[in-house]
Amino acid sequence: MAFRERKKPKEEEMNLVPMMNLMTVLIPFLLSITAFAKIAVIEIALPKARGSQTQTQQKKKPEKKEEKLNLSILMSDQGMTIGAKGGFLPTVFTREQWKFKDEVASKYYTVEVDTNVLKEMREDRAIMVAAAGKTMTIHERQDIILLATDKESPTDIGALVKTVHNAGNEMLVRMDYSPVLKSQLNSGDSLINLSNYVRFKKALAAMDKLQKEVDGIDGVAQPKFKADKQKEFNDLVKAKNKIRYIEIVASTAAYVELPASAFDILMTRLLKVRRDFEGTPDIDEIIITCEDQIVYDKIVALIDISRIAGFSKIMLAKFRA
Repeated sequence: MAFRERKKPKEEEMNLVPMMNLMTVLIPFLLSITAFAKIAVIEIALPKARGSQTQTQQKKKPEKKEEKLNLSILMSDQGMTIGAKGGFLPTVFTREQWKFKDEVASKYYTVEVDTNVLKEMREDRAIMVAAAGKTMTIHERQDIILLATDKESPTDIGALVKTVHNAGNEMLVRMDYSPVLKSQLNSGDSLINLSNYVRFKKALAAMDKLQKEVDGIDGVAQPKFKADKQKEFNDLVKAKNKIRYIEIVASTAAYVELPASAFDILMTRLLKVRRDFEGTPDIDEIIITCEDQIVYDKIVALIDISRIAGFSKIMLAKFRA
């Protein structure tokens, strides 16, 4: 059997055109999605106080920014709270009493005030006074007495705070304005009579006001006015010089412990704040914040106490609902 010789296949060159076309498409695509590293320069200034190799150390420390006191008084039916620099002193809780006067009988009646009495007076402008046997109106109310109480919370009844008083029922405090008990009292102690201190400060304020009035008047055009005001000023000076608000304890037997006025306790705290923060930029400022139902008489008392304690710039505000 004869065999035929097979022909060798013809060798052909590879067609690279499709591959080149593919690479032509891929290269721009890959370049478009490639993320290149970005270099940024951050300028840093070294602290001057520490110094560096290229900078001389600062010898003088930067000045400290003075903080404000932001003094305020918050008043509600429960009591009064002093706040400053974001903190608060313990609340001076109060027990309220009203003194009424019966003009017909010429008698005075004292009523213990609770939440029900407050509500009745605010709604009807009058309350039933059992001791008088009749209803008495807000116009017959002669005085509002706030006594300081020692309690842990507004719901606690608490006990009345008692401090040393003299024979004239005037509260006395130590020279640093701290209240004092009779058991802590010794012969020879120097005490401040708060009532006389208030009279003294009011006399100074009246003198200052009068002096400003005189300085603001033309001496040539108003000679009589100046002469009259000068006499009034001299009388005030004499009255002020007679006021003695420092008492020296001769005998402890002459003093008694009586319930302290909440306004007196508040004043001692304000006097301490004024003394301890004398250099604060806003030491003359105080904000009085009251609830809407607080009667005008209490607000006036707070303003008066603030002025006596040395705060001349007084602002009023209300609690936000």
